[in-house]
Amino acid sequence: MAHDHPDHPEHPDHPEHAEHGHAGGIADEAALIAAVTAAGYTNPTDIQHTGHAWHCSATDSTGAVVKLTIDGQGGVHLDTDTDTADEPAA
Repeated sequence: MAHDHPDHPEHPDHPEHAEHGHAGGIADEAALIAAVTAAGYTNPTDIQHTGHAWHCSATDSTGAVVKLTIDGQGGVHLDTDTDTADEPAA
């Protein structure tokens, strides 16, 4: 893989590669969709890349829409940290 940084290591897991979209196995949205689908989720939407990870919403096997984080190696993780600011106090 050629880079425009001559002093940049040619290793795909090097931390600087994440800023260029080359972290691990998730280099683009197509790879993200493949990882999410392989993990059993469908309809990935709201796809965002934030440095070392990707984030999206997707539908799980029960039909519920969930938020996912996909790490640089293609691991798909269910986000359990939810924003409750809009929920009424109990």
